[in-house]
Amino acid sequence: MGRRGPRLPPAPPRLEPARRAPRRHPAQRGDLPPPLGRVAHGGLAAGLRGAGARDLRRHRLAPHHPRRCPSRCPRRHPRGDGTVTWQDWHATDFEERYRADPDPFRVRTSWYERRKIQVVLASLTREHYRAAWDIACGTGDLALALTDRCGRVSATDAAPTAVELTRDLLQDKGADVSVSALPRLAVPAASFDLIVASEVLYYLDEASRQASYDVVLAAAADPEPGPAPEVVAVHWRHHPHDAHLSGAQVTAELDARLAAAGWQRRVRHEDADFVTGHWVRPESAKAAQASPDTEERT
Repeated sequence: MGRRGPRLPPAPPRLEPARRAPRRHPAQRGDLPPPLGRVAHGGLAAGLRGAGARDLRRHRLAPHHPRRCPSRCPRRHPRGDGTVTWQDWHATDFEERYRADPDPFRVRTSWYERRKIQVVLASLTREHYRAAWDIACGTGDLALALTDRCGRVSATDAAPTAVELTRDLLQDKGADVSVSALPRLAVPAASFDLIVASEVLYYLDEASRQASYDVVLAAAADPEPGPAPEVVAVHWRHHPHDAHLSGAQVTAELDARLAAAGWQRRVRHEDADFVTGHWVRPESAKAAQASPDTEERT
């Protein structure tokens, strides 16, 4: 037997062809754009055809997320004294997107968005609420859906144009719509028995998230008689490239914060695309006469 040559390292694993990658994740199929924030040049971009190529041309700067854009992320601004301030993530490109397109995230045409709203509504623990607050209303579609279940709806958003769109959409519903940004939300002059945070919390840094949780708890004070409040959070389950946490992580963090304040999680829904959580206080659980903690997984 002849002498063996030097041992070669094993061959690297065969990489999945780039053009098939976006089909692997349900959130990147159908009417949703591919993860363009990570593949804006070459590779996947060269392999896209049809709708994928059209999405690439229209959303070349969009992030790895079916909805949001990089302007949602706070931006660091060093000050002369060595401290750092955070520029509000609503103040630049995000406002411009609403000015350019009244539905920049395809809330009214995307199956992801429409299904998400229906899941949130179906998971509410009560049939009717006295007053609801949508703390990041966007186009106002979720706030509009809440008007059928709530005696009064308040909606706020960081983008003034989004607020105007929501105000027009809810003009016949008697809703209170105003400009306000996390974590410095101006709490409407009312108490709420339903507060909804949709696709917003994971874009805040840790200090801003904790401050936002405090705002939510303050707004959920229930001086009026009746069932105690319910808090709902819904986020894309994964980690947007411009966010601080994934949807699953921020939901778990909010769960721990509310549990420490004496709240109970009544509903959890998690599937391939998004995760929701519904929390109530023990007294509100009794008033609703609902079943024990429920978890849904798909």
